[in-house]
Amino acid sequence: MKILNNKWFLLSLIVLCAANIFAQSSFRYQAVARDSSGSAIANQLIGVQISIILDDLNNSAVYQEMHQPTSNSFGVLNLNIGDGIPLVGDFAHIDWLKNAFVKVELDITGGTNYTVESTSEILSVPRALYAENAKYLDGNQYGLLVTNFGAKGDGNTDDTDAFQAALDSANILGAKVFVPKGVYRITETLLLEDGVSLIGEGQGSEPLQTPYNGSLLRYEGDGYALQVSGHNVNIKDLVVRDHGGSQSDGGVQVLADGRLLEGINFFDVLISGFVDGTGMDLSAINGGGIAYATFYHVRIRHGKTGIHISQGNNGSFVNSNSWYQCQISGGGFDYGLLVDGGNNNVFHGLVIEPPSTTTGHLVVNDGKIFGYEIRIEGNSQSQTVPLIYFDRNTRNSIITGVYAGGLTLDKGNNLVDMLSGKAIHYKNSSFNKFKNANFFTPDGTIVKDWVIGGNGVGVQVSDPELSDIHNILKLTVPAGVTAILEPEVFEDLK
Repeated sequence: MKILNNKWFLLSLIVLCAANIFAQSSFRYQAVARDSSGSAIANQLIGVQISIILDDLNNSAVYQEMHQPTSNSFGVLNLNIGDGIPLVGDFAHIDWLKNAFVKVELDITGGTNYTVESTSEILSVPRALYAENAKYLDGNQYGLLVTNFGAKGDGNTDDTDAFQAALDSANILGAKVFVPKGVYRITETLLLEDGVSLIGEGQGSEPLQTPYNGSLLRYEGDGYALQVSGHNVNIKDLVVRDHGGSQSDGGVQVLADGRLLEGINFFDVLISGFVDGTGMDLSAINGGGIAYATFYHVRIRHGKTGIHISQGNNGSFVNSNSWYQCQISGGGFDYGLLVDGGNNNVFHGLVIEPPSTTTGHLVVNDGKIFGYEIRIEGNSQSQTVPLIYFDRNTRNSIITGVYAGGLTLDKGNNLVDMLSGKAIHYKNSSFNKFKNANFFTPDGTIVKDWVIGGNGVGVQVSDPELSDIHNILKLTVPAGVTAILEPEVFEDLK
């Protein structure tokens, strides 16, 4: 605060700070009352009149109120501006975006014969409390309440326009949008542009049912429920759920259309029930790019596709994004994780466990991914449908972890190192030290670089069936005979 005028110095300003930030109803004013000799006036009733003036000191007060606080033993007065007895105007309708001044007048006898005046420009608190929509979040940052834009969260009112108005305001201000617990009907795609954060109060107490006691966005539209199209967008602590029967495109789409998107973050988000669409879609088109996005504890439950990553031509890319401890579960899936492009996208501790998928739990048609400590479970998966699939043009992906066993197809050149007590350890990549891992043979019986032993064991090598680059080795073992199949000891492995 800057002191512009001070008579006698009977009032010494100490601090101006927020008193009720959950809604802009008041802010604290603290000062020392002194007499003409400079001594503090202790333990005495003081009459105080507060005036708020906007734009110019010569203007009339837009708001005025009176207080009668008692100073403490040090002469300190504590009062909340906005909580006094109103004399002029309405505190709730002050436009804090304008230059604001506070004028303080005193009567040291406790009456209303005000003779001492100090006028100060307000430089901090109400400027941060830029509207009556302000709310204190995360200890030190401000956000906009969707309820102050008209959202009801009662499960009946269409809250789409209120949400979009709050999101648009947040884009202009670089602010957060706060979603109190409730069920919010959303009927059209909500757009989140640069600098917007959408933050709820949590997913509710029951993760597998409709969390009526959390922050729930119930989507009833045709497109994606949320579409992220800007930098530094954050989504946290809420549920996005399909209402059912709408055949929507999906839950959340990060769309880079002709521009670069960086710094997108998701924290503790449940995306549920999009049985006709995709839970989370990352798409770059028309030369756009998505980079440096992070996803923490995102759960996708029930849908056609869990996570889809894709990039178009013309220089589009989806690179260097990370997922941490995310889960894909439930039924109805064609794909768990579907990758149609992108490089260096990393998954740490991803769980993919629908009972079955019609095409594959982890399918990479194009691009490169890294997956560490992945868990893949498909206890009802058909033996002819892969849990893990890499197309022929893929290479240099690395997948490690555990899985329940099932068909794994790597038609490219990738490392799939998934261990299971239910299936043979599969490993095929440029890191494989065994020569002739694909069982190529010159005459159909002798397999070069492999030792086949056992009395009367028949050997036959036939053409590939499941993979274009893997021949089939058939061993016929007579009863009571132990067959031996092992690689020769090569010089480069000694």
